[in-house]
Amino acid sequence: MSTVLNKIAEKTESEHVDLVLELFYELSSASSFDIWVMPVFGRFAQKIIEEKNDAELPKIFKFYAILCAKRKPLTKTIGNCLRRL
Repeated sequence: MSTVLNKIAEKTESEHVDLVLELFYELSSASSFDIWVMPVFGRFAQKIIEEKNDAELPKIFKFYAILCAKRKPLTKTIGNCLRRL
């Protein structure tokens, strides 16, 4: 699967970034996401950054923010901090 995702990420033109991000988002629930998909997403994000594609850069950060919020919701984090006080 990572080979296919690598090809998609490598060949993606700027007009298709939204579709690729949606694909990564849909795969983010997979149990092996961190092992197989996240490295591919990292290379995809690096490509966008290196291309200095300013219009697409906020979408990359938004994906990371959504992924982090999905994995560890802010309310859970705040609750843990409050219990320590």
